[in-house]
Amino acid sequence: MLNPEEITTCLALDDKQRYTQAMSYVLQRYAISKYTRYTHLKDIPITRKTGHKPYFTPGGIHYSVSHTKGHIFVIISKQPCGLDIEYQRANITDILYREFGIKEGTIRHWAMVESCLKYYGCGLTGIQDISFNNENHLFYKNKSVKQMDITAILPIELYGTLTH
Repeated sequence: MLNPEEITTCLALDDKQRYTQAMSYVLQRYAISKYTRYTHLKDIPITRKTGHKPYFTPGGIHYSVSHTKGHIFVIISKQPCGLDIEYQRANITDILYREFGIKEGTIRHWAMVESCLKYYGCGLTGIQDISFNNENHLFYKNKSVKQMDITAILPIELYGTLTH
């Protein structure tokens, strides 16, 4: 079901990451198959551009994928979208303060950052274009970003943000 590039990517990972990444590729194709005429998952054309954002090559639908701690989520949309899920971690406050000057940052702030970067397809290389105002509203290249928060409660506490 995986193309040669995806197989190479998976083989470069350790066992746990390899399994999660392979399942992510399969889930992406499965989700796309539900909204297209493709019946064989291996036939679904997915390409990755700068920042490694995956694209359904024929167009018409957009999607975003995120995985953490063995959980994988895919969102399908008719318009560009970005999705991030995060497992609560202790160092997130330090990262948010160092990168953005946010003194009381939360995992939600980081999920907002990552979903925005996925939306624009620039990956973490675009982090220098992210900023927050005094009310902690997110901006990308000085333009306000529209957000819809999603919270998922699973056996581990996950927080995610969808940008559309």
